[in-house]
Amino acid sequence: MKEATEEPPLWSAEAVAREEHLAALVDPETGRSLADGESGALAITHLHRRGTVLLRYLVGDIVTLSRAPCPHCGREGERVVATPRRTGSLVKCRGMLVNTDVIVDTLAAMAGIGEFQIVFAGDDRPGAMERLVIRIERETDAALAEEVTRRVRAAVSLRPEVEFVARGALYDQERSIKARRVLDLRPKP
Repeated sequence: MKEATEEPPLWSAEAVAREEHLAALVDPETGRSLADGESGALAITHLHRRGTVLLRYLVGDIVTLSRAPCPHCGREGERVVATPRRTGSLVKCRGMLVNTDVIVDTLAAMAGIGEFQIVFAGDDRPGAMERLVIRIERETDAALAEEVTRRVRAAVSLRPEVEFVARGALYDQERSIKARRVLDLRPKP
């Protein structure tokens, strides 16, 4: 009979003493903790903080974590080892589920587009359809508008409206830490 071996701890006391926060993976549906290497919701807990403290705060990203030392620098502690994916990126528009991440990736890959925003808007007119609007910070460019319309329609099967807005209208670095890429301005039932 084999002797049972003890599992190594997820983190050492020395590692925790150096860290400001603890990252953990949880199942987004149940809140159950997940093991390293699994994909789950990123939850942050402050370790050495006064005032407002976060305890298993869900950031809104699906990630894969590793606690193994980094092969490049040797740092110990939690590392995100796969590209994070945002949760809540499926939006129903005109009866279709639209993955906003696909639209973001499509627009980010296009030359000539800096800041942009995806807006789901309602329409007050009776019988009018919901609108998918792509706002772009730059001067009006009919050729770019046609290309954006073509690519977004090919990516998500919805024809967007394209609006050009003044620089700084979508994202002001002095007022916000992060650009809001997706807005849902439809009236809530």
